[in-house]
Amino acid sequence: FGQTNIADARQEPTGSTVTVSGIITSGSELGTIRYMQDSTAGIAVYSSSLGSIVPGQNITVTGTLKDYYNLLEISPVTSVIINSSGNPLPEPMLLTPDQLSEGNESQLVRLNNVTFNAGQGNTFNSGTFTFTSAGEQGSVYIRSGHPLIGYSIPYGQIDLTGICSQYRSEYQLLLRSSADIIGGGIGIVVAPHAENITTDGLTIAWTTDSEATSEIY
Repeated sequence: FGQTNIADARQEPTGSTVTVSGIITSGSELGTIRYMQDSTAGIAVYSSSLGSIVPGQNITVTGTLKDYYNLLEISPVTSVIINSSGNPLPEPMLLTPDQLSEGNESQLVRLNNVTFNAGQGNTFNSGTFTFTSAGEQGSVYIRSGHPLIGYSIPYGQIDLTGICSQYRSEYQLLLRSSADIIGGGIGIVVAPHAENITTDGLTIAWTTDSEATSEIY
């Protein structure tokens, strides 16, 4: 086997050994997995050896193609070489929910004019959250331990950037941090809670994701 681009590697049968290079687009916020892409396509890479790998690094990976609940990934990984660091990430492709598909799996994408569906609570926790964009339905998946857990679900229309991933028959958008939520005003990172409780009073405290003046009623 030799070096190939990611699009060609994706056409090889599972069980094949491939070697590809690309820019890392996700970090530890998504767990052990990393997503990478070159100018042709994207692919997931799953290995505990990637723990120190961060977005913006260009790496060369050798490993075995595996189908994990319909997500194509390289696992196990036999070799990881860091070629460079601090590279700009690829420009996200502008899509609608119905366009999330095999053709852009594991790539950075952007969906505009997104509204999260009502009845899903006020803050993110681990699980799936549905939204509407361009009259189409999509979903965001938040894993356990994700930095968005406890973060306010945006109210109103916003834009989302993330990675197109797949689980079974469903394509999902994976957000990496609050920076992937564009617009929507100020987000509450730590919900209002009581502090310094005494017989004379208490303090209500909360934390927002940007500096702001706010009041509580």
